[in-house]
Amino acid sequence: MSSQMIKTADIKDRLVAQALAEGFVACRICRPSDVPEVPDRLQAFLDAGYHGQMGWMEERSHWRGDPAQLWPEARSVIMLAESYTPDVDPMDIVGQADRAAISVYARNKDYHDLVKKRLKRLARWLITEAARVEEAAEVKVFVDTDGDVMPMIPWLRSVGVEGILPLERQAGVDVAAIRRLYPGYADAWRI
Repeated sequence: MSSQMIKTADIKDRLVAQALAEGFVACRICRPSDVPEVPDRLQAFLDAGYHGQMGWMEERSHWRGDPAQLWPEARSVIMLAESYTPDVDPMDIVGQADRAAISVYARNKDYHDLVKKRLKRLARWLITEAARVEEAAEVKVFVDTDGDVMPMIPWLRSVGVEGILPLERQAGVDVAAIRRLYPGYADAWRI
């Protein structure tokens, strides 16, 4: 194994550990070209209207479907997972007519702000670590989850993602179907 491969493997392992230390529940890394079917899947998603009122998804689909369009120099895509698991069962309130059920991710501060701060800390860490092994690194951070994840589940499982949090029921996510097709997969966060 070349010294460059050892450096890359080492920084990858440390990046995953640092991401977990920052509070993310999972970290996976791939090349921007590793999932060539994304543009077609995204277009089918948009054509089906699953993006609802999120017009920006369609307006920016050329970026969203191909990271190389957004940033041609990108060599890696780092995907991080955030868990919104509360200390109590969020379903306990369902059926209580005198109580309002508030989505788990909406119960606290805006997750965009919370997650972006941790992403930026992780990005600064990565740039510093890359410099230590004499590699240049640039980082862009993006925060969000989008639409119907069901078509992506086989790929997510193949790259080691152990569970999902399907927030976009309006986009066609069928939790019962996910549970039937992938037992335990949609239960990772007690949906």
